[in-house]
Amino acid sequence: MIICVDADYRSREIVAAAAGIQYWDDAAPCMECVAHLRQRPAPYIAGQLYLREMPAIGVLLAKIANFRLIVVDGYVWLGKDRRGFGAHLYEHLDGRYPVIGVAKRPFRDNDCAVAIRRGNSDRPLPELAPPRLELIKATRK
Repeated sequence: MIICVDADYRSREIVAAAAGIQYWDDAAPCMECVAHLRQRPAPYIAGQLYLREMPAIGVLLAKIANFRLIVVDGYVWLGKDRRGFGAHLYEHLDGRYPVIGVAKRPFRDNDCAVAIRRGNSDRPLPELAPPRLELIKATRK
């Protein structure tokens, strides 16, 4: 299963959610899961999203079985030698699962993003993955 994860921050809790699909072109999720972490989120620091998201995403992933790929809302790499949330998550999970990041906006000075366009859109989605993951292989599994 491919799982797509994201987190929401509230004053005294972090809520993480996941939707699972079997195939990229599925019309609806086959799994949905929510985790509540009752603690104040870490302060926002540009380029350090993992400090805010990792605690809740970790709790969320512990509730989900049988996934093979994780899609995160954000970057895996912020630049050639600068890890983003996805790279931190990949390491946190000991490299057991590939992580693909999809971001709505480009991160400044990112020298390794791959732009992906949705349909006829002129606005690309910058997408990054761990260095050992070949995106073509990930989409064929």
